[in-house]
Amino acid sequence: MVDVLRQAICLLLPILLGAGPLMGGAHPVTLVEVSEISQAKKLTLVALQGLANRKGSNVFLDFGDDNRWMSMDYTEKPEQKHLLSWDPNTSEEFKVRYPTTGKAWVEILTKQAKFEFRPKSWEMFLAEAGKDAAGWIVYDHFDDEVALVGTLAGQKDALPVLRQDLAEMQKILPGLPIVFETSAIPTIPDVGRKVSVHRWMIANLMPHVNKSGLVSRVKSYGMEEHDTYVDIDQAVQEKWLVYDLTHYREDVADKPDPKWSRPHETAALAEILRSYPPLTPVFGWGASDENAFVRVITESGLTVICSGVPNNSFFNRWKASRFPIKQRRSHVAEAEVKVEDKVYLAFMVNEGDSIKNALALQGHGAWVQPERGAVPMNWGVDPALFERYSGLMEYFYETATERDSFFAAAAGWGYVHPERMTPQMAEGYVKQVNEGLRQSDTDYIDIWWMPHGGPVWDTFARGLKVKGLCQWYQPEQKVDFKMANYPVAFSNHYYTLGDPEVFARMLVEDYKDVKGPWFVIVYGANRHMTPYKAKSLMGHLPADRFKAVLLDEFFTAARLARKEIEGKVWRPGPNAPKGVAP
Repeated sequence: MVDVLRQAICLLLPILLGAGPLMGGAHPVTLVEVSEISQAKKLTLVALQGLANRKGSNVFLDFGDDNRWMSMDYTEKPEQKHLLSWDPNTSEEFKVRYPTTGKAWVEILTKQAKFEFRPKSWEMFLAEAGKDAAGWIVYDHFDDEVALVGTLAGQKDALPVLRQDLAEMQKILPGLPIVFETSAIPTIPDVGRKVSVHRWMIANLMPHVNKSGLVSRVKSYGMEEHDTYVDIDQAVQEKWLVYDLTHYREDVADKPDPKWSRPHETAALAEILRSYPPLTPVFGWGASDENAFVRVITESGLTVICSGVPNNSFFNRWKASRFPIKQRRSHVAEAEVKVEDKVYLAFMVNEGDSIKNALALQGHGAWVQPERGAVPMNWGVDPALFERYSGLMEYFYETATERDSFFAAAAGWGYVHPERMTPQMAEGYVKQVNEGLRQSDTDYIDIWWMPHGGPVWDTFARGLKVKGLCQWYQPEQKVDFKMANYPVAFSNHYYTLGDPEVFARMLVEDYKDVKGPWFVIVYGANRHMTPYKAKSLMGHLPADRFKAVLLDEFFTAARLARKEIEGKVWRPGPNAPKGVAP
């Protein structure tokens, strides 16, 4: 009886949340093209989307190519032809069908989830949906106040509007009152406008925000197409806090540089982060750089969900049709594996820790490439996404081929640097990871910045319920069977795959004297790992020497070949390519 009730709840849940079809009918979705309008106007619409999507997947914003991650990356500069992510012949066909990943999602969601997309101009969307907002939040400086107005929008159910746009927006949506003007917040002497409004938020909004998540806004590379303000739709939907502060500290920087120091920002950020419960997800991205960002978040006991893509609020309300979500491909049994005298290659697609990569269809449309299924590929997913974005994760699992498999990344529950954990943090984190592995039906994991030795390593090595761990370990390659309760595969090929033909020649040369079996991880790619790139690489390798496999066969074969490979280490020569990982 309990099982029947549970199944009924799972089937009804998408309907109750407004995320799926009702009685076989299509669920209407307002589709709004927002490309090529100002960033401030986009922010207004992003906030309105967050309000409209509180009750379901009701509004989808199409940013076109204005957001970098929504690009399908069909074209390359002439000098980068060797880095092609798509077959040039295929891309010409797909440019018409899927000019961007946003357009691809409209077709996918129409077929897979029975959504019915109804296009509206941004002006019509604002005029109609904006009537349900409580009013306008008028501000004067986008970069200094975007975090403030993003937070206020969720707290006051209101729409941020740049003062210079107010008259135009009031013509589109007349009668909406002004509920707040940020000019009323004084600037604190000697700390600047940005810190002043964050201090005001800490004092006045922090006690009231929903502590289930928060958003870190940063304009990466100084470019709007990399600006994580697009995550504010989910912040408004969930009534989260948004912050825009540097994570730089000398003790977390790879190369300390005083010019990045912002003591007032650092102090405000520390006060914000310590008010959140353990493992709270921080969406978006962070200044001053990746490592400083992730290290500060890890030390605070929280976790990163890399984002910076639109429509998080839409996918947050798209729920799976059934639970648990299981991989379609059955994990290979040991009796089915015959160890061959070959170099085993495990292609691992990077960015598994991010909603960004999932919404980009596994990176610039890789999931819809016709080559997918031609070569075994291992795709990174984050167990932390499964409850929040269950419909999205179910889509990937349901449409996977027999040659697609999933592993947990980049640490098992969001993105963290375990080297920055205390032993107590590590214990709690590993418990959460194990629960996530169950939810995501994954047996293999990839973890970055993992210290080897000591109590934190021991907690992961003895506590994780996985069948294999992948690690970068420049410059060596090896499989270790004694460091943990599972095999640990080390590789120097993280982000080293560029031109497939050149890379193939290097592999042939590197392993010409290596007696198989041998086991090599090829993680990510210089630019993007795609099925086309993997297929192209395998086409340049002799089949009698190289075999591409999924991680279950990779680790099972390694265990069966333990006597032959244990203690052996392969070290590349001085000209071996270097990845971005240290």
